[in-house]
Amino acid sequence: MKLVYYLYIMERLGEQNLILQDILKKQDEAIQKRLGDLQKKD
Repeated sequence: MKLVYYLYIMERLGEQNLILQDILKKQDEAIQKRLGDLQKKD
């Protein structure tokens, strides 16, 4: 029974990890764009 629970938790963590990676990627793109905008002003 514990194995099923463990697999369930790992699956949930995997989903959350994908969501986190997506958020971080979006933030990174936004930061890169912002830096690009700032460099253009110089």
